[in-house]
Amino acid sequence: MSTARKRCMIQGGCTSWEFDPEVHMCRNCSIQYKQVADAVRKYVKAPVLRGGLVVTKPIQSPFYLGLQEGDKIDILDILPDNTSIIVRTPDDIVGYFNLDCVATEEEIVQNFQQEEEKRQEEEERRAKEAQRQAEEQYEQQLRERMKLKAIEDKERRLREAEQRRIEHEQRMAQVQTCIWVVCGRGEGGSVDVCVRVSVRLCACVCASVSEQERLAREDHEKRVAEAREMKRIWDLQQEQYEREKKLANQPQWKRDLIERKQQHRS
Repeated sequence: MSTARKRCMIQGGCTSWEFDPEVHMCRNCSIQYKQVADAVRKYVKAPVLRGGLVVTKPIQSPFYLGLQEGDKIDILDILPDNTSIIVRTPDDIVGYFNLDCVATEEEIVQNFQQEEEKRQEEEERRAKEAQRQAEEQYEQQLRERMKLKAIEDKERRLREAEQRRIEHEQRMAQVQTCIWVVCGRGEGGSVDVCVRVSVRLCACVCASVSEQERLAREDHEKRVAEAREMKRIWDLQQEQYEREKKLANQPQWKRDLIERKQQHRS
């Protein structure tokens, strides 16, 4: 045991020099904390019960040694409460400490590995949850866009149909007006002339109506083609999502290998 004088080991404000080197306490603290002093005298020469432990958490109390995280200690005794322990430091200071605040190096490494595994599992869980939410959000946005486009297409078709109806009524009114004008020209007018004019005008109207119907059919075919293309893109994106989900937990080299094989087959 070292005979050099040291500061009183009682933590919490005492800065006096030790009075009794055996207990490493000043006169006042050896009286005020008699329980600690008696325990030190009892165990100062006690053999080691468990050696090579490491402090994992400091304790702020004058009844416990002022050890810091990472300090090495040996356990001399475990008290009946199975929590309080008597420890010795490398510089032969003896005192109280808590069993829950020390561990072996193996236990520290094992606890670190377990915490790291839990952290990785939590990160993977959060990543999967974020991916799921992103997929749901994308699908919802795509459905909303498709729904909005369907509404816009329906409104546009209604407007176009109404416009065609108005144009048809206007043409029929023009035909009727022309017939009245031609047939009401006085003596120069005749039934044959009225018939020929009516036939030509009706033919023009029918041609215009046919053109409108053709344009309507082409527009319908275009909308059908757009819908099929959107469905094709949707299916491709869904297939891509499914592939990514299946490969999410695989290492990068295996993902690359599977992707190359799938591309080769396709």
